[in-house]
Amino acid sequence: MAGAFSLLVVVHGLSGPLLGWLVERFGARTVIATGGVALAASLFVGAHVTAVWQLYVAFGVLAALGVSAAGWVPSVVLIRTWFPTRVGTALGVASAGIGGGIFALVPFTQVLIDWLGWRWALRVLAIIMVAWIVPATLLLVRDTRSATSVGATAALDVGPASSRAYWTLRTVVRTWRFWATGAVFFAGSAATQMLLVHQVAYLVDHGVTALVGATVVGLVGIASIAGKAGWGALSDRIGREPTYTLAFACVAASVALLALAGAHPGGLLPYGYAALIGIGYAVTAPLTPAIASDLFGGPRFGRIFGTLHFTNSLGGTLGAWVAGWIFDATGSYALALPIAAAMALLAPGLLWFVAPPPTQSTARPRHVSRGMLSARGGHMDFGAAIFFTDYSMGPAELGRALEERGFGSLWAPEHSHIPLSRRSPFPQGGDLPKKYYDVMDPFVTLAAAAAATQRLQVATGICLVVQRDPIQTAKQVASLDQISDGLFLFGIGAGWNAEEMADHGTEFKSRFRVMQERVEAMKAIWTKSKPEYHGQFVEFPPMMTWPKPVQKPHPPVIVGGAFPHGARRAIAFGDGWVPHARRPAYGDVLGLLPNFRKMAVEAGRDPATLPITVFGVPEDGDLIERYRDAGVARLVFNLPPAKADEVLPVLDRCAALMRQAVRST
Repeated sequence: MAGAFSLLVVVHGLSGPLLGWLVERFGARTVIATGGVALAASLFVGAHVTAVWQLYVAFGVLAALGVSAAGWVPSVVLIRTWFPTRVGTALGVASAGIGGGIFALVPFTQVLIDWLGWRWALRVLAIIMVAWIVPATLLLVRDTRSATSVGATAALDVGPASSRAYWTLRTVVRTWRFWATGAVFFAGSAATQMLLVHQVAYLVDHGVTALVGATVVGLVGIASIAGKAGWGALSDRIGREPTYTLAFACVAASVALLALAGAHPGGLLPYGYAALIGIGYAVTAPLTPAIASDLFGGPRFGRIFGTLHFTNSLGGTLGAWVAGWIFDATGSYALALPIAAAMALLAPGLLWFVAPPPTQSTARPRHVSRGMLSARGGHMDFGAAIFFTDYSMGPAELGRALEERGFGSLWAPEHSHIPLSRRSPFPQGGDLPKKYYDVMDPFVTLAAAAAATQRLQVATGICLVVQRDPIQTAKQVASLDQISDGLFLFGIGAGWNAEEMADHGTEFKSRFRVMQERVEAMKAIWTKSKPEYHGQFVEFPPMMTWPKPVQKPHPPVIVGGAFPHGARRAIAFGDGWVPHARRPAYGDVLGLLPNFRKMAVEAGRDPATLPITVFGVPEDGDLIERYRDAGVARLVFNLPPAKADEVLPVLDRCAALMRQAVRST
C-alpha cells in the first residue's frame, strides 16, 4: 500500500504541467468533470483488485490522475480568473473547503468500511464521486474565456497579432526567478511534510499515547481550515512575503514545541504543536498558487503553475522520505527536526529574495512592479508625465529627481508638429497650450533620462504610432529598451489631430486600423529573426533587423484611449490600458474600471495581465486612495513644462501623497 501511495504522489506531481495544458486547451470545467469520472473509476476498479500490480494501477496511476484533474491545479487556474484582484482570499477559502471535506470524509469512509467492508466502501464512494463531482461541476462551474481561449493565442510569444500575456512555460523556465520560486515551494513543502507525515510516530515513540497522537492529527486539520482562509485574506492585505514569513515562523516554532512535547509527553505541549503546525502549514495551500500567479500570471499560467506544483510535490515527497530514512538509519528523529526547522526558515528567506525589488520586476511583466504585485495589499506605482521643451527641466535632471523621491516611471508625450489650420478641436477644450507646439522627441529625451537613472522606468505617453514608420519605430523602441536595461514602457495611441496625422499620410477615419497593423508589424520585428508583415496599411517582405528588445517577447504595449473604444483596443492588442482620469465624454474613469475588467474577461483576456495606468491624476489624497482600492496599477501626475524651481515643489507634493497612500493601507 505504501508503494501504491508513493506512486500516487509521483504521478500527482508529474501530471501538473499536463493538467495546466489541458485546462488551457479545454477549460477547467471539462478537466474537473473528467477528473471526477476518473476518480470514481479508480475507486470502482480498486474495489476489485486481487494483485499488487492492480493496486498500483488503480490507486497509483488512475486515482492519482483523477485526484489531480478534479483537484488543485485546474481549481487554481479557474479561481484566479474569477477573482483576479483577490487571489489570496479566494484561494484561501477554496483550500479551507478542501480541509473541511477531508475532515468530514475520512471518518465517513471509516464508518463505511466498518459497516460494509472496504470493497463495498470503495464502490459507494465511487457512486458518490460520480453523483456529486460531475453534476456539481457542470452546474456550478463556468469557465471564463481567458481560461479557454489559448488556442486563439497559440503563438503568443511570436505571433504579430496575438493578444498575449507575457509568460509561457518555454520562456519562464529560462529565468532564474522561476527556479528560485520552485525552490521556495520545495523547501516549504519539505519542512511541513517532514512534520505532518511523522508527527504521530515521533510523539508515540516518545511516550505520548496513541489517542493523543490521533487527537493531534484532528487538531492539525481543524487549525489548518482557519489558517488557509486567514493566510489567504491576510496576504491580500499586507502582501505575500510578510504573510508567508509569519506562517513559517509558526512552522519553525512548532518544531521546537514538538521537541519539547517529546521530552515532556504528559502535558499540553502536543496540542500546542498541533495548533502551530496546523496554522503554519496551511499557508502553502493559498499562497503557493497566489505567489505563482503574481509572478507568472497570464493565459499560459496553467502550465506554469502545474510545473511549479511539481516542485511542491517533490519537496513534500523527499521531505517525508528523508525524515523516514533518518529514523531508519539512526533509530531517532533527532536529526530530522533541525532539518525541518532549517527548511522552514529557508522557504520565506528565499521568497524575499525571489520577490521583485520595489521599483521593478524581472519575473513578470516589467510594467508590473512589486508595488503592483502587492496591489492586493493596497500598493501601486506612481509616475510623472511632462512635455520636455527647451524651457522645461531637462530629462536627466528630472529623472534623477523622480528616482530620489521613489517614483517608478517617467512619461513623455509627442507631437511632431501642429498644423496652423487648427481645425481639430483640443480634446480638453479651450486653446491648444504652447507646450504642444514645442515638445521634444520622446525617444531622445527618454534615452537621456534612462542614462541618468538606474531603476526608473521610461515611457512614451503616448507615442503616435499612426504618424511613424513602423520599421524605424521598432528599432527605436528596441534600442531604448536596450539602453534602459529593459525599463521601457511603450505607451501608444492614435492621436486626435487629424491635420497632423494627414501630413504623415494617415487618414483620420482609418487611424485605428493603421495603429493596430503597425503594432502587429513591430511585434513581428521584435520577436522574429526574419520578420515579414502583409497587411492593408503595412507591407514588408522578410528582412533582418537588430537589436531585439531586452524584455521578452517585447516591451509592454500600453494602449491609451477613452472608454469604451480605447479600452477595447487595449484589450485587443495591448498589455495595459491608459485612460485619462477625467474626460468630458465619461467624467471620472474610476466608475468605468469594473466595466473594463468585465470587457477583458468577455474578450478572453485575464484582467490581471492588463494593468491600468490612470493619467492626469489630480493632487487629491482621497481620490488616490480610491484608485488604489479599485485596483489601479499606476497613477501618473502631470508636471508643468518648467524649470526645477517650479517642478520640484510639485514633485514634493505628489511624493507626499504617494507616501500617504502607502501608509494608509
